[in-house]
Amino acid sequence: FEEKYNLDYNNLCAVFYRGNDKSREMEIAPYSLFIDKAKEIKALNPNIKFLVQPDELEFLDAFLNEFPDSVYFTETPFINKSDTSVFFELPLYERGLYGAKFFAAVLALSKCKNVITHSGNGALWLSLYRGNSENVNQCFKSKWL
Repeated sequence: FEEKYNLDYNNLCAVFYRGNDKSREMEIAPYSLFIDKAKEIKALNPNIKFLVQPDELEFLDAFLNEFPDSVYFTETPFINKSDTSVFFELPLYERGLYGAKFFAAVLALSKCKNVITHSGNGALWLSLYRGNSENVNQCFKSKWL
């Protein structure tokens, strides 16, 4: 990912959005909350670009509408908003490779200068691999922590 997308972590803000079946476990933040936080970060850092890792196609479309120069990994699929997850929508034989690519995406997100994230287990792993909470904006129950 680093080579293919020419990732400059010092000028990237990770945007990690989790929706879909996660709504069974917790309140899902509206897209506008993440977009507004991205606008705040962009206002403070005009040269920053966004590395977007969603699981919902609709979130990606909404985010790209506001920030068309954003980067996202085409190797990690996303689906239309629904009551399932990307993992379960993939054929069984593709799930292991998807897991490896998703792990690589989380590692890349963890290296970004800023992070805008959810409060699910993927965000936990991002934070653990990051090694600190500096410049991390985590949404929990539609509030920023």
